[in-house]
Amino acid sequence: MIYDILSTKIPTLRSDIEIWSIFVEASRKTWGNRWALCTLSVYVAETVDINDHQSYDIFDDQAPLCHRTIWAKKSARNIEWWRSQIVKERFSNTLYSQLVILCALKWMPIENVLEFSDIISNALDEMDNTSWNNLASAVSVISNLSIRRRRNGLHSITKRDMPTSMSVRLASLISYRVKSASAQIIFHHYLENYDGRDNAVLLAITKILADSIAKKPELWTRALPVIAHAYKNGVSFPFMHHGSNNLKKIPMDIARSICVNPDEYPLHVVGQAEAILASKTGADAVPVGKIAARDNWFTDE
Repeated sequence: MIYDILSTKIPTLRSDIEIWSIFVEASRKTWGNRWALCTLSVYVAETVDINDHQSYDIFDDQAPLCHRTIWAKKSARNIEWWRSQIVKERFSNTLYSQLVILCALKWMPIENVLEFSDIISNALDEMDNTSWNNLASAVSVISNLSIRRRRNGLHSITKRDMPTSMSVRLASLISYRVKSASAQIIFHHYLENYDGRDNAVLLAITKILADSIAKKPELWTRALPVIAHAYKNGVSFPFMHHGSNNLKKIPMDIARSICVNPDEYPLHVVGQAEAILASKTGADAVPVGKIAARDNWFTDE
């Protein structure tokens, strides 16, 4: 089956759902329902476009998995269909609740995701760490399938759109779906004072900060303690963000603070801070020749 996929031409892989479905269903029959197969079915749905008008239910275990996720994509703006899927009582099935949330965060308009924020927040908060980390990783990866797709698919939200409360887990996932300015709004509403140890949440926070300080270096002062807290809990501040070095514009006072406590920050952050201080020292240094001339080192007495 894998050979069949590898030997198939790309145009066929993008149009023939059965090649993928046969593989996924055979894998489900052998190993049962697995998160890897759920995420694969979302990749397939993102890639394959078919004219299948039969309605599917994500929780229908008898229906082919790829057909279910393709229907979720086709139903992106069908709010009534999503109301039948995002139901608290149905979310007792953790695997398929993960899949529903992944599909919603991939294809549903963000304003509709916010409409279901209470139910989704509760489902996320009740997930065990393994299920949550698997979901968060999938959302991050699928949201970044390509720079072109990511930028074209980013949404905008305003302060007025924000629910009064939201799980930090959901807030971190939504940040992958929205434009930079909207991610800042999410950060200030739900994540700015986060002092927990959830790596997936901390990773989303550091990515938001990386984007903000790349555009406004003056925000380094507020970002520095957050970067230190994330690093303490195993999350490193990204060196590159959107293809550019985030660290080139570290302000001098921030570079000094980093170098005073180097063990609190990732090595690449410390290294860049040291380079900035070294370049400043070099720029301020007076060449030996000028000192000699000024002090008359070589004048005949």
